[in-house]
Amino acid sequence: MDIRFSFVLDTDVPTGPGYYGPYINGYITGDLNIFIIEKLFFEEPYVNLAELGWKLGEW
Repeated sequence: MDIRFSFVLDTDVPTGPGYYGPYINGYITGDLNIFIIEKLFFEEPYVNLAELGWKLGEW
């Protein structure tokens, strides 16, 4: 079975007085797409990709 994961990282890093520092703690957001046999199976535009990577590593 052909399974493909596509990650697109957000390039906007928040700064300024409202910045609370999630990027320091590994909170990296982006788009996640999972394709099965070249058809889009799952799409999520705001995923914490760092946490997803850790969980996939445990799996």
